[in-house]
Amino acid sequence: ASQAVALPTTNEPLFLKAVSVLQTEEQHLFGSYTVDEGDKPREGTFGKVQRAKKSCGKKVVFKRQKKLDAVEFLKELQINIFLQQHPNIVQLLDVIKWDGNPVLVLDAAHMDFFNFLKRTHGAETCRSFLKCASAACAHVHARNIIHCDIKPDNFLLQPCDGRGDLEGYRLVLADFGEALAAVKTSRELKSR
Repeated sequence: ASQAVALPTTNEPLFLKAVSVLQTEEQHLFGSYTVDEGDKPREGTFGKVQRAKKSCGKKVVFKRQKKLDAVEFLKELQINIFLQQHPNIVQLLDVIKWDGNPVLVLDAAHMDFFNFLKRTHGAETCRSFLKCASAACAHVHARNIIHCDIKPDNFLLQPCDGRGDLEGYRLVLADFGEALAAVKTSRELKSR
């Protein structure tokens, strides 16, 4: 039998906020955030990320699509909400509007794992990475989500309180812009 994925219902507070952000005519619904003007925005295939801060000083990242597609934005938002509460998944904090576009506000990372790998690290660090990456992927797959863009750039290192997996950092999986909800089980796909 097919297994439908139960993505968040529309009564999720962040989902409801996102719908209102998409519907408003206002160009900026910034709330208590300031953009880090000294940090050049980074561009991926489909989106841009920009460092920012909350008024309390917490570092965050704004993620927005290069070309607004409301359906794709809401799909990525739903998947982010659905996968929360795992230590190796980037945390979604808020939804705002910036320069006329809806923006996901995510926990900031120190660096991506690709840049971390450029340094010399031992076998224990590599084992820790594989353990964390596997845990994140297992959580995503257990929820019947397919990430579709697993690569070192999409694993981020976030500072943590000394209980980190990697030299004081926690590894988290990010960028669910290409993710898909699986609707068939692997057994069904093999029987075709």
